[in-house]
Amino acid sequence: MYIKRIFFILLLMIIFSVTNNYSQPRLNIDEQVERLSKNLDLSEEQAGLVEEILIDSKGKADFFRDSGLDRREMMLQMRDLMDAANKEIESILNAEQLIKFRELVEKRKEEMRGRRSPEYKN
Repeated sequence: MYIKRIFFILLLMIIFSVTNNYSQPRLNIDEQVERLSKNLDLSEEQAGLVEEILIDSKGKADFFRDSGLDRREMMLQMRDLMDAANKEIESILNAEQLIKFRELVEKRKEEMRGRRSPEYKN
């Protein structure tokens, strides 16, 4: 009985440490705007517009999370939402910023592909 309890505790510790190492905290909107402002050298006006876009997208994403859709459908909806937000952001960028932004988006997509389970990879 004592050995089973120790084994269970060790198993929980291993699971927690593995999931903790691979999980990546989501940035809040202010952090996202700050990161994009820094990476893209956004003006104050552009940063404000990006913030509005991200706030709108977050509201829609929260709706999808709470909608009861199955996981696959929700992921498809979230991808469409992210693509639409990226297009909106692209519309306020100059040519140099647009190139950098697209590089950042592509890098993020590659990271996401690496973390997704095989059934959701395209």
